[in-house]
Amino acid sequence: MGNPSTNQDYTLRCDVVDQAIQQAVRQDSIDNNPRCLKIYMMPEFFFRGVNGAYPVDRTSAVVLKLQELVRKPEYEDWLFVFGTILSQSIDTGVDRYQAYNHCLVQKGGAGPAEDDGRLIIKEFKSNIDFIAWQRLSARNVPFPLMDEWTDHLSRLPSSMAGIPSSEWQLRHDDGHCIFVLDGLTIGVEICLDHLMQRIKNSMTPPALDIQLVTSCGMQLMDSALNLRDGGLAFCTDGAALDGSTHAGRPYKTEVKTVTNGQIQAMTATHGGPAQRVPLVISAAAALFFGGAGSLEIYPALPL
Repeated sequence: MGNPSTNQDYTLRCDVVDQAIQQAVRQDSIDNNPRCLKIYMMPEFFFRGVNGAYPVDRTSAVVLKLQELVRKPEYEDWLFVFGTILSQSIDTGVDRYQAYNHCLVQKGGAGPAEDDGRLIIKEFKSNIDFIAWQRLSARNVPFPLMDEWTDHLSRLPSSMAGIPSSEWQLRHDDGHCIFVLDGLTIGVEICLDHLMQRIKNSMTPPALDIQLVTSCGMQLMDSALNLRDGGLAFCTDGAALDGSTHAGRPYKTEVKTVTNGQIQAMTATHGGPAQRVPLVISAAAALFFGGAGSLEIYPALPL
């Protein structure tokens, strides 16, 4: 679903994001203490368009528009994880198709957006990453998927002690998934990357303060968590409990923490302490099969 115009499609989706954030900020249950970091996370595949992916040159336009949305003083103590942006590039002469699944993590506030923004690229892709990719071929045949980013990342040397592979970000937009922001060590995985333990295989001993998973059909896996004691893991899953996305089905979120080496779970979908607030955004019906979904708000937790 979506608008046939790429520019109009991502503009409409950004408007939905803006309205959803405003509805979240207005909730009485939000802890407005500036020392409390609020994390707003959206599910995978939020930005993809009617063909399943935007032209790759539009990615920066989506990123800039999202950064502008949260460049406001009232978002100073918010961290936004904007789901993922799907993009593709095609060389029709050789039937070569490159696909990218990006996640923008952006600290809110009036300061320079680039300093507080991080771009992560999904490493392990699944069959649902591109829902209409056959349409992109003029001959209506699939292009082979060339995941050169995965090969590129695997060749980079380790740059940080204690991290045996190359997942530590050297630049804010290099696609790696581990970084430090405001003194917190944060790791971000996109769906299948979590199942494949992208972070855990890249970082020993467990040292994350926060582990974030944006997904469509992936839950938090205890075996893939890489948290320090007292750290927090948070997952937002855009698929319903049965793996489908039928309208009206709950959008699942999970929070897990580690206490004295033991993993403890709290899930809004399974009767946990989170508050569920349906989002009222009429424009979402034309963009998402399940509509706008809901906010799931967890109480403030120590970190």
